[in-house]
Amino acid sequence: REREREREREREKGSAAAMGANNSHEMVKSPYEFSGATAKALAKHGGKPEESSELVRVGVMGTANIAQKHVRAIKPVDGVEVAVVASRSEEKAREFADKFGIPRAVGSYEALLEDSSIDIVYVPLPTALHVEWVTKAAKAKKHILCEKPCALTGKELFDILQVCAENKVAFMDAVMFMHHARLAAICQD
Repeated sequence: REREREREREREKGSAAAMGANNSHEMVKSPYEFSGATAKALAKHGGKPEESSELVRVGVMGTANIAQKHVRAIKPVDGVEVAVVASRSEEKAREFADKFGIPRAVGSYEALLEDSSIDIVYVPLPTALHVEWVTKAAKAKKHILCEKPCALTGKELFDILQVCAENKVAFMDAVMFMHHARLAAICQD
């Protein structure tokens, strides 16, 4: 019982480690809340200071179920706006946008990458599509939050990291559970 209470206290505290990326002292209560902190950290890497009044604009590349969780987590973060969602089907993108209060929906991933107001692209596409779309996002000078696994092979991951470095954009995988208090509690047992 005491162990259960201790775990509950840890869950309530959240994980300050998740916020280490942006040097904030906010607490994370859900693993998906890490997405918001990540968005701010990626924007800071791109030259937008944390205290900037300028919004960090995120584009979501796809409407997968995992994207819904990340959008819910990103939306309440101050200074970050989920500004557009893209899908291969504009109708599907519009449904997703309406459901989550996203101002714009586009019917192609290319249209998302052509939007100069977007700072960060979240890529929840199937893993087999990551190299293609992360490469295109990097060449479009967008910072990238990529769903896991990032690549099918080590070489693909190397290629992704290389194109991001060449284009001076930040790349981060969406392994948010590494920054959640539950992992610390598990490791203590």
